[in-house]
Amino acid sequence: MSSNRLRKVISATLLCGGGSSPTPSERRELNEALNESITSFQSLLAFTGPSDSSRAELDEIEMPDSLNNDEDIEMVLDMSDELHLNVTHCVRLIQSAHLEWASIGGAPQDILKHAIRLWFKERREILEDLYTLLRELNREEPADLVGPHSEPCVLDSSGVLVRREDVLSLEKLILGHCLCLSTLVVGSSCCSPNASIVTLEDSFKNEFHEIVMATGCDPNVEGFIGCIRLAWAAHMIVTQDLDHLDSCLELVFQKNVFQFISDGILGTAAYQNHDDEDMSYIYNIYFGKLITCLVSHPLSLQRVRQSKDMAITSQGRETGPLPFLSLLGLVGKIYEKNQELLSGNYVLWTFVNMVGEGSLNFQTRVAFLNMLSSLASSQESTSKVFELLRWRDEFETFFAHLTSYHARFLQLAEEEGKELASYLNILQKVVEHGNLLELNSFAYVEPLFKLLLSGAPPYVKGALLGAIKAFVHVSPVLKDEIWEKLEEYGKSGYMLRVYDMQFELNEVEAMIQNYPSTISFLDLLNTLLLEERDLDCLKQSCVAIFFWFIYNDVFRLFPQRAYTDPFQKWQLVVACLQHFHTILRLYDISEEGINSDLVNSQRSTVIPIVEFLEKNIIGFLLFYMLLQDFTSGNTVFQNIMCILLPGVNELMSERTNQLYGKLLEKAVQLSMEIIVLVLEKDLLAVYQWRLLEVMLSLDFNQILALLEYVGYYFEPQIQLCSIKIMSILSSRVDGFVELLLRSNAAISLIGKYAACLELRSEVCKSLDDASEPAILIMKLLEDNISQPAPNITHFLLHFDLESPTGQFVLQPKFPHSCLKVILEILDKLSKPKVNMSLHESGFKLLYKLCSDAKTHDSMMKLLRGKEYLFFAKHLDTIGVCPLPEEHSLCISSLHQRTWLLKLLAVELYVGDVNGSTDLEACDSILEHLFGHANVENTKSKVLELLEIVQSGLRDTSMDVNANLDMFKAWSDIIEISALRRISSLGQRTEVLYQQYGLLLSFFQYCQNALDPDIEIDPPDPDRLMNQERADALAEFALTNFSILRKEAQPILDLVISDASQGSEKMKTMSLYVLDALLIVDDEKYFLQKLQTTGFLRNCIESLSDQGGYSRELMQQARTLEAKLAVLLRISHTYGTIGAQVLFSMDILQHCASCRAMSIFGMTTFTPMLRLVFSLLVLIDRYDILEVKNNIAWEVANFVKCHNSIFDDLLWEEGDEEPRELARSIVSKVWRFDSAFPCQEAVAASPSSPQKYSIFFICCIVVMIFYFLLDLLHCIFYSV
Repeated sequence: MSSNRLRKVISATLLCGGGSSPTPSERRELNEALNESITSFQSLLAFTGPSDSSRAELDEIEMPDSLNNDEDIEMVLDMSDELHLNVTHCVRLIQSAHLEWASIGGAPQDILKHAIRLWFKERREILEDLYTLLRELNREEPADLVGPHSEPCVLDSSGVLVRREDVLSLEKLILGHCLCLSTLVVGSSCCSPNASIVTLEDSFKNEFHEIVMATGCDPNVEGFIGCIRLAWAAHMIVTQDLDHLDSCLELVFQKNVFQFISDGILGTAAYQNHDDEDMSYIYNIYFGKLITCLVSHPLSLQRVRQSKDMAITSQGRETGPLPFLSLLGLVGKIYEKNQELLSGNYVLWTFVNMVGEGSLNFQTRVAFLNMLSSLASSQESTSKVFELLRWRDEFETFFAHLTSYHARFLQLAEEEGKELASYLNILQKVVEHGNLLELNSFAYVEPLFKLLLSGAPPYVKGALLGAIKAFVHVSPVLKDEIWEKLEEYGKSGYMLRVYDMQFELNEVEAMIQNYPSTISFLDLLNTLLLEERDLDCLKQSCVAIFFWFIYNDVFRLFPQRAYTDPFQKWQLVVACLQHFHTILRLYDISEEGINSDLVNSQRSTVIPIVEFLEKNIIGFLLFYMLLQDFTSGNTVFQNIMCILLPGVNELMSERTNQLYGKLLEKAVQLSMEIIVLVLEKDLLAVYQWRLLEVMLSLDFNQILALLEYVGYYFEPQIQLCSIKIMSILSSRVDGFVELLLRSNAAISLIGKYAACLELRSEVCKSLDDASEPAILIMKLLEDNISQPAPNITHFLLHFDLESPTGQFVLQPKFPHSCLKVILEILDKLSKPKVNMSLHESGFKLLYKLCSDAKTHDSMMKLLRGKEYLFFAKHLDTIGVCPLPEEHSLCISSLHQRTWLLKLLAVELYVGDVNGSTDLEACDSILEHLFGHANVENTKSKVLELLEIVQSGLRDTSMDVNANLDMFKAWSDIIEISALRRISSLGQRTEVLYQQYGLLLSFFQYCQNALDPDIEIDPPDPDRLMNQERADALAEFALTNFSILRKEAQPILDLVISDASQGSEKMKTMSLYVLDALLIVDDEKYFLQKLQTTGFLRNCIESLSDQGGYSRELMQQARTLEAKLAVLLRISHTYGTIGAQVLFSMDILQHCASCRAMSIFGMTTFTPMLRLVFSLLVLIDRYDILEVKNNIAWEVANFVKCHNSIFDDLLWEEGDEEPRELARSIVSKVWRFDSAFPCQEAVAASPSSPQKYSIFFICCIVVMIFYFLLDLLHCIFYSV
């Protein structure tokens, strides 16, 4: 959209309404215009610059007819260089200039200048549009903007309730950023030495300078104008346009803009607590550039020297901060948290050296040292600071004077004390960030502790303790030395009364309402505790002394003390809470904690528990004392609840608007963590005191305050603690959900949990961590599903809980709730790498909800509804999509599909049970699973799902359990689909056949994939690896069979029913499924079931009835083949035992009386020959001649009954397999029956006497052979 049209729309909508609200149509038009203009707004800050590739392609650009000569192309390139524009954009501008100048003519330079004017005109118009929007937003919002009853608060993008005026302020800030940053956009070509900077016209410069130099009376406005003056001076230095620089710098230093930037901008809560680190970094970069420009030019450096001289010669008569001191302080603030800006910044380090040269008085020296302390916040900058001070002999002088300081501390002047504190701060930074080898010539801890025991003022003692803390991490030797000195420090306070911490706190620091000494002492003690894992008795005694001091004197009284700076109040609170938190973690007297300490101890893990407790008895007493405090409602509990009870909204306000905001946030976090620790351990004190939940339940508002911190989205750890507290209290407080429902915070709490879940899924870099709030919420919901209704899961998912328990069906409501968020997350399945655990937990939760008796009806109705179409959609997407290549993602994807398939199985089962009410939904799922009835050549989803599992199993690195779980879920769907005989299938029996086929494929695939019989060649160098593979597959097969066995009864019932009473097609399919089951039945489980149900005997007896067929002839033949295959599988799988079972049921007699061969021919007779041949093993199995003869006679009778078929097989050409089977059978039993039917065979084929003779001779030869074999056998044993 053109800028002219946009301006017309804005004017018509916002400027011509006489103060009235725009009409709906005007709003719609404005909204459309703004959407179309987004790219134009974005071009203010981001536009495509020139590139070598674009210029190389200039010849390929389709040039307008008006641009067809070399001069025009040269103008395009010149314009691209000057304005840093893409050549395509320049072509458009040059063309527009040509069109406007066509009527009057003009030289090429005129056209180029006009094209440049067009470019600036476009940008100016866009800025004017933005300005108009900003101006209109700056007006007070009309009362009828959203109706006369508009709410004062709205939900922001994270689901948090915020004030409407804050939203407007944020919009104003965003537009203000656009305007301000647009003025800072300078083409990067300015960095090129050959590029020219677009300079300003003299008239504009003079006019702007006069405006900037005008002063006012409002100090706040004057401060911001001073910032503009500083930026104006920097601009003049960069452009080398120095006409007004001196006067501008004079006013900058006179008004001391450095102090305003330091206090009024960098020192404000809005800047300090800003969470957008990227924006803060950008702001600091610009401030750094301003300072670098200021200290890089001789004129500005001259002003710095003059301000330095003024500071040195001042006698304290000034009414405000001196510019030189403010400048040093500002430099320290800007670079302290942005150390990368110091790397290679030669200009700044030159300035640092310059301001430190020459003689300095007390205040300039302290300011200089404080700046160095701020700069020394990285190894590189610390090294430079240390070199600077050592070159000036500063550190040598400092350590040399430590003894003299100790000797005359009572007469130490305030100036010397502040200077000493500054040196100590630098020493702390050097130890923390510098090269410790450079400090080997100094004695560290001893002189510092000596000064600590003297009468130094609190701020000096705070600096001393801070320097001592830095040495804790240097070496274990120094750490132990600090412990020893600290123990002497404690004894001197309580026994020798040389120094008393209580006196220092209550009589010195409390009087001046400033607590640097106590704060630094607590930090030192906490640092030592965190570095120790195994405290000896001496250290524990020291800790006990200080614990009582912290408990009684510091934390108990902190709400009653006065504070000059509230920041120090929360420093004290955080240090105390950190100490209690450390004690609770360090001395865990639970069984788990003791066992953990024993395992992690440097000594043997078989240390007796009694000895261990004796060794840590002091620490355990402190732990027990804290438990008693909480369960009795004493000091720590009361003060912690005072910190937490103001609630989330108050914390958000304080964190945003107060400098101590982040410290208050840390105090809340530690308080929540301490409560969680106590709740997890307070059962240890159940016999002496009440449990903590009893104390909290005395005022349910206390519980609500803890639970509502789940809505504090600034710090996930606070949310995590709130969720843990919810989990613990919901399981330990009777009627917990009812209490929540009766409170006024129920709806708010549900919304905050939903907002937390939604926000964490969008902003987190990884949700694969159990300490992530979103994962913990899902676990809370999952763990409580089976609890008595109404439970916390029903509450947070926003089910209707208003009816009496047990007399209602839970129905989910749909305001902002966790259930809605979960369904939306699963609907999008965005960021799979980040949210894979969340997606997996979501499918699992839905499955459990649908499987639970209290929620399955409403959940199924919801999922199958038109709003979600959950089953069909996810079958088409995640169900059959390829597995990810990354291993962790692949495992998670398999788990997600597993829970989805289990959900489908539940839906199919429930749909069948409920009858016609859910048949439509079940039919839809079946169509998605098995394909439409009238669609041919379509691959079913079930087969695609099976391929997914197979592809996962082929990967040897894949998790076995994941594949097994999906196998199980897949088979559940097949089993239920076939077992339940869903009536909606009607005549579509091909679907049931497909189900049987898939089940058959599944079992056969399991056998092939899990076959443990892997041949291992001994010379193979990978023999060990192959053996491990074989063992793994064998274990895999055993696990898989255990799953099959668990589900065997419903499968067998289905198979037996269909094999006995189904149609011929159904009988055939079910018999082959049974055959597949018998393949993996190494434990004879299925064989026993077939015997006990009578199916096996019925199957054998049915062989006698085979014959007399009239219809479905071919299908009956297939059924007979399937029966024979099952019987043969029994003989083959179970060996002799299987053959014995079949023989005991007279299988040979039934085979002999079967007349199906006369109808079906060799198609069915060959499988029967295989079956009879497999039974011959029984002849060799028994040593008793009578048994041998009985079996042989049965076989011979079979041959007699089918004499004609045997005759044809032996004498006529045909298939090799049945001929070999017939010869083997005859040769085995001929010798047992002297009345073998020779004459019958001749009678059966009178025209073939020669065939009979040959056959007879062969039989005689075989008999002689076996006779000789038996004779040799007898001779061998007699010898």
